[in-house]
Amino acid sequence: MKYPKLILFLYFLFASSLLLQGQTLRDYIDGAKVAVDVIKLNKGEKQEKDSNLMHSDSDCSNNYGSVCFENNMLASLEIQVYIKDSQSDTVSLIIPKTASDCSYNLPVNIYEYCIINQKSKAILRKGQLKLERCDDLQVKIN
Repeated sequence: MKYPKLILFLYFLFASSLLLQGQTLRDYIDGAKVAVDVIKLNKGEKQEKDSNLMHSDSDCSNNYGSVCFENNMLASLEIQVYIKDSQSDTVSLIIPKTASDCSYNLPVNIYEYCIINQKSKAILRKGQLKLERCDDLQVKIN
């Protein structure tokens, strides 16, 4: 007599757990639908932004560009930017730790840059940048 009641109890327990799992599964599916909608929304915004950028680039008629440096290091940096093979027109930027700074309206050319630790005066990196018409170059320093 005890066993049929136990079996019946286990059956109801199992059935109720299935119903709860069904609800949980339904919640996961609804959550996935929301995530897909958010991804579609972000993708649509990005495509719209890209088309606006392409439109504004085609209207660009000057021979200047800009360079931005983002300092992600834990030390202040000095950045020197100058036209390749000529250090006469040097642009110097001092960027505190975890900050960024830009130099705007630089003439189109090939530039060399030098990143220097401001405290120890050690050269951390040297390189070249090719600045083209209406460019907005972003350099991240890690």
